[in-house]
Amino acid sequence: MHDHDLDLIAEYASDSLSGAEAARAEGLVASCAECAHEFRLHTQVRTLLATAPMPQMSDLERTRLRRTVLDQVAPPRPAIRPWQQRFLAVAGGIAALAVAVVGFGVLGQSADDGSDTLAGEPTTTAQADALVPADDAAGSMGVMSDDATEEAFDMAEAESAARMSPLLVDARGQDVDLDSVLSELTVVVAETEALPSLDDLVAFGATCAPSLESTPLAAVLTTSDGQDVQVYLIGDPAEPTVEIRATADCTTVNP
Repeated sequence: MHDHDLDLIAEYASDSLSGAEAARAEGLVASCAECAHEFRLHTQVRTLLATAPMPQMSDLERTRLRRTVLDQVAPPRPAIRPWQQRFLAVAGGIAALAVAVVGFGVLGQSADDGSDTLAGEPTTTAQADALVPADDAAGSMGVMSDDATEEAFDMAEAESAARMSPLLVDARGQDVDLDSVLSELTVVVAETEALPSLDDLVAFGATCAPSLESTPLAAVLTTSDGQDVQVYLIGDPAEPTVEIRATADCTTVNP
């Protein structure tokens, strides 16, 4: 009976011993059943690890990792303040006013002198100021309302969210295992509360989403049997079902 030096046996199995230590470990393996069993286990594990395929990340896992890293290192985008929205609205109104004034001035000048001046030629600043009264100019600055500006920002944010959401996968032109992607999406759906909105889905390219009975939980754009299809997870987030629609006309496609 002896004290089993299992750490020594593990080093012996990894070929990291030499000299007296290697001879001692060899003697223990030859004379002790427990040491021999430990040596065989370590040898088998090393063989399995050496022949195992290199692990690789799926497209969805890469997207989730990229999203997580960006959330941690990217500076937050400042919120659009009300005064900034009003400034953008005024700037848009000024631009629209300038275009209208230039066009009106050129047309009026052409009508008065009978010249062949083209409507696209610009008039001078003095002519523009003379053509538009100050009161009308101030009123025209409200052409682009705060609501229109806010809607434009909302659309831009929806498109950005659609591009970044891990629940929206664009697999067109890629050789992917759809079943594996859907399985991973099912896990993500069950773990997150940040599900894509209908605007996110449409901005992403999932144009058939509005025709479904409820807002999808996730979407995959891919190609099946030579046609572009949109694959959705719908229903209960804990146990979603799969719905496949043809991109061309949103008709149901049998899996």
